[in-house]
Amino acid sequence: MNEYCMRLVGGEWVKNRLEIKCTQGCGRKFIFKKVKFEMVNDEIEKTFIRCPYCGHQYVSFYTDVNIRKMQEKMRKLLEESKSRGLTQSQKKLVIQDINYLQTEIKKEMDKLRKNIENKSQ
Repeated sequence: MNEYCMRLVGGEWVKNRLEIKCTQGCGRKFIFKKVKFEMVNDEIEKTFIRCPYCGHQYVSFYTDVNIRKMQEKMRKLLEESKSRGLTQSQKKLVIQDINYLQTEIKKEMDKLRKNIENKSQ
């Protein structure tokens, strides 16, 4: 679960389990079990958790085709960065690419969230 969602729901770790308080719905606490995915339309996927008591959704993030491609590239770069065959300078370049992609993914996710949530208001 990402930091945004953790702040939003007020989660805390209790006995190695993430306990979440439904801060914008019923106010009850529940144990986080899994992230849910739902297609908003043909291209946009929403990742969220849902309160099992009142059904309130806490959106973690949205992705579109472009973001998912960048995420896939990020996974490949992370695997590449673990390669023992890379020199220090090669690892440094891979890490720079990873940092750049992280920044771009966050920008795109923030922009997509803003567009979607502004349309729904």
